[in-house]
Amino acid sequence: MQEAVISGFALGASLELALCADIRVMEETARVGATGVNLGLLFSTQRLPRSIGLSRAGEILMTGRHINAKEAERIGLVHHISPDGYGLQEALKIK
Repeated sequence: MQEAVISGFALGASLELALCADIRVMEETARVGATGVNLGLLFSTQRLPRSIGLSRAGEILMTGRHINAKEAERIGLVHHISPDGYGLQEALKIK
C-alpha cells in the first residue's frame, strides 16, 4: 500500500503522481489542480476520472481551477485531511 501526502500545491504532473497512490492525505491549505490546460498540456486524463468520475474530472481538466482540501475530500480525490505540517504523521498512522 502506498500513501501520498499533498502539501502545498500539486498541479499537473504532481497531481498525476499523487493519484498513483492508494491512499492520499492532504494538508488543510494544500491545493490540487490540472493547471497544465492553461499551457496546452493535459495530465491526469486516465487516473483522475477513475478516482472521481468522468463528469467531475472533465470539469477540473477543462477549467484548470484549483481545488482546496475540503472539496478534494468531498469529491473523493483524497482520503484524509490533516493540519498543516502533520500530513506525513497522518499517513504513517494509517499504514
